[in-house]
Amino acid sequence: MTIFKNISITITLLLSVIMQMTAATSIQHFTESDGLPQSTITCVTQDKKGYIWISSWNGLSRYDGYKFQNFKARQGDNCPLLTNRILFIRETKDGNILCKCPDGFYMFNVREKKFAAVKGKKKDQGDRFRPSPQQKRSIESLPEYQGVEMRILFKDRQNGFWIYTHRGLDRLTFTRNKINPQKFGNNGEEFIRTIFRNKEGTLFVADKNGYVRLFSPKSNAARYLDGNGNVVKEPVRFGANVYSIFQDSRGILWLGTKPGGLFRLTKTKDGGFKVKSFIKGAGSHSINCNSIYTIGEDHYGRILVGTYGGGLNIINNPAGDNPAFANCGNLMHKYPACGRFIHDMIICKDGTLLLGTNDGLLVSSIKKQPQQMIFRQNKRIPDNASTISNNQVMALLQAKDGTIYVGTYGGGLNIVRNNAATAENIKFTAMTTEDGMASDIVLNMCEDKSGMIWLVSEHCMMKYNPKDKSFTNYSETFFSDGFSFSEVRPLYDETTGTTLFGTTQGLLTVSDKAIMKSSFTPKIFFDTPSTINLSPEEKNLSISFAALDYNKNEPIQYAYMLEGVDNRWMYTTENHINLTNIPAGTFRLIVKSTNGDGIWRGNAASVTIHRTPYFNERPVAWMIYGGLVLIIIFITFKIYRYTRRLENEIKELKLSKDEKIEYIKVRLGDIITSNNNEEPAKGEKESSAFKAKVEEIVNEHLSDADLNVDAIAKEMCMSRSALYVMMKKEFDCTPNNFILDRRLKAAQKMLVNDESKNVSEIAYSCGFSDPKYFSRCFKKATGMTPTEMRNGVDE
Repeated sequence: MTIFKNISITITLLLSVIMQMTAATSIQHFTESDGLPQSTITCVTQDKKGYIWISSWNGLSRYDGYKFQNFKARQGDNCPLLTNRILFIRETKDGNILCKCPDGFYMFNVREKKFAAVKGKKKDQGDRFRPSPQQKRSIESLPEYQGVEMRILFKDRQNGFWIYTHRGLDRLTFTRNKINPQKFGNNGEEFIRTIFRNKEGTLFVADKNGYVRLFSPKSNAARYLDGNGNVVKEPVRFGANVYSIFQDSRGILWLGTKPGGLFRLTKTKDGGFKVKSFIKGAGSHSINCNSIYTIGEDHYGRILVGTYGGGLNIINNPAGDNPAFANCGNLMHKYPACGRFIHDMIICKDGTLLLGTNDGLLVSSIKKQPQQMIFRQNKRIPDNASTISNNQVMALLQAKDGTIYVGTYGGGLNIVRNNAATAENIKFTAMTTEDGMASDIVLNMCEDKSGMIWLVSEHCMMKYNPKDKSFTNYSETFFSDGFSFSEVRPLYDETTGTTLFGTTQGLLTVSDKAIMKSSFTPKIFFDTPSTINLSPEEKNLSISFAALDYNKNEPIQYAYMLEGVDNRWMYTTENHINLTNIPAGTFRLIVKSTNGDGIWRGNAASVTIHRTPYFNERPVAWMIYGGLVLIIIFITFKIYRYTRRLENEIKELKLSKDEKIEYIKVRLGDIITSNNNEEPAKGEKESSAFKAKVEEIVNEHLSDADLNVDAIAKEMCMSRSALYVMMKKEFDCTPNNFILDRRLKAAQKMLVNDESKNVSEIAYSCGFSDPKYFSRCFKKATGMTPTEMRNGVDE
């Protein structure tokens, strides 16, 4: 029986070795639904740029890794092809594609995208690709091609075989084996909850099924920790789900569980442990929550316990028989309620305590008296780009160079600027999918010996390079199906160069060699000329491009920048972009990409974009607009100065409301006629002459209804405003009031002394064009109508 058992084990090991030695394959299938014009493929070749050219019974096709562009004869397009059936193709020295058809040869001009007949050519020296016997046997032995009629048409420069079958066109590559997690038990799921290596080198692996496995540095055989502290060979459960393990400076192990509380394990002489548990409700100074996610030790030798529900607990005298727990339920009254749910905790090199919670990052200086500790909360502020990008903090890490990293659930990786964790308001730089991350979810992280930061998301790993701020992503294509990563902090082993990750199906061991990525550098080509000229109306532009890498283990990421407009790199996985609101001028669109393994390879390519400006976008237009603005400012200033001057004049003349209006009209008239600079006459002599002259003019033209300010000013050879000022000074009235007063006095005299004229005739004689208006003015001045004045005199 023992012999058969040994034979069975040997066979199993041999099969395992054979499976690992056999290279995995990746096959892409192409049919009409993918853009091929027809499924009968006759020839495949690759040009100097890297494009794949395919001939079929229905024309010529070009493939860039994303789509097929088809070229064929159509009705009325002047194409010389008599039939779209192409039998053979090859690239010529000038980069065009020579096509052999049943009726002769044709040349396809790649730049103009047109066919032209090649006259007089009857044969060609080009030869088809011929696979080696070994390549043919390897491919024919694959299950996908057994019993299937197939032809190996071409092998491209990335070792991809293009194979024709009646199902269509295939591209076959031999790839690396996918990485599988290792399970230690027979349970359906083996959800790893914590990975820890103590100072003696023993590896502890705890899973959700309740097992705590120990692996000695001298042996790979698993041993098991039971609830009594015994280490045994037989699988036995610890009795609680262990979420965190920590070894303090005394060598004591602390196990945090959920929801079993805290366990202290002190090593015994027989290789086991003395176990003491601490649970909620054991007294006023007991732990206040049984769900423990993280454990640490401060410089006072106290144990700090981060719980998921009760916040921070600080253990005084942790090695004693009855250690006391300080928490928000007893001594730590200042502990904030927002910090009850802790995911992770670190104590920085300067002694600063950081707590990652569901409601932001808590920061405090560690004090000897826990009640004196003050906690500052760092939360996301929507309108402040320097705050943390998401409040749910999952993981914390201080790298060897002092940099502090904060992993969030949905906000990517946050980096504390200048490592200033003690600042009143910490400033963060957020790295997200827009910066090249495969996912914005960071479950946990660790640092390797070269300073790279390894991030774990739910279905991928990411490696962050702090030197060039780039990410290398490892998606599901690297791993076997059926598992996802857990929230466990990865463990890097410097001696072996491997990193241990927790998954839902056991422990995943990743070596540098196992995840070695391709160094292939794909060239980027645009579907446009090298220079694009846009009219003033064309402010939007759609551009397609392709990084010619056909081994896409990871989706190719692109970064683009419109130099001179926005000098930030924008990230996308699409091979086309839409530029909007392009300003006038000449700019350079720069595009770079990763290769098919997600590695940035420094392959930037560019096109020049020139947009002709509208007139109002030209510098001369802005000069004209600037001049107009200056003119408007100058005119406004002049009007303001004149207004102030007018106000002062009115104030000095002490005018009534109606007189102010009249004077303003006079001054505006002077502005129009440009006679606003004449100064009024001065001196007593001039004053008497002025008065006599005005009275003479008014009396001579008293019967003239057109007598007004303008007429008097013209006769006086002075401006209206100067006349106005002199009239106010000499007669204490305005020119219009003076004329009206003289007319009314003459009318009153005629009413009394000249009975031969009626009222209307007197009104006309005194310069009134309307008797009714005369009557109103007369009554307003004397208190009675003209008729009442005459009748009163008669009586």
